[in-house]
Amino acid sequence: MNELNARLDEYPTSVTFYINYGRKWVFDDGAVAGRRPAIESIAIHNSIELARRGLLQRILACECGRWFFAKFKHQRFCSIRCRKRHHERSEDFKAARRLYMRRYYRLKVSGKVK
Repeated sequence: MNELNARLDEYPTSVTFYINYGRKWVFDDGAVAGRRPAIESIAIHNSIELARRGLLQRILACECGRWFFAKFKHQRFCSIRCRKRHHERSEDFKAARRLYMRRYYRLKVSGKVK
């Protein structure tokens, strides 16, 4: 816990405000400051916000190596492409594909399929 707090001190924020279209005052308590790159600081503060909301466990690593936010609790892959790639590597899929291609080849050779 002490190490985490020490690391968080490297990403300070300051409160700023602006007037939204001349009508309303808006306070932004997450303006980045400090020596670190702004994008890195924003990522850290977004991670803290996810932790506050109890959603940090939804940040997952896909098989392809990308990190993603799982919209659903059962989600395991970052994209449809990765999900299909995982499915196509399974032995059940390979066996079904072999059977399908054998049947298709026989039909093709027989001339019933163009």
